[in-house]
Amino acid sequence: MGAIIFLILVSGFFIFGEKQKIGSVILLLFLIPTKIIFHVFPFDQKAVFMNLKLVGGLIISAIRKPK
Repeated sequence: MGAIIFLILVSGFFIFGEKQKIGSVILLLFLIPTKIIFHVFPFDQKAVFMNLKLVGGLIISAIRKPK
């Protein structure tokens, strides 16, 4: 339950733009260990590559300059 509330709050930071970099970095810190724990060892290729796409998008969002 706590993880769901956490993801909703951080996703709000990411979506509404004021603290988009903070939101993307926090989502990265949450997504990478989650990907390793849940999708790599019982290797689910579709889920691993889907999460890697999300990681790539979050990295781009974290390093780009705001307009």
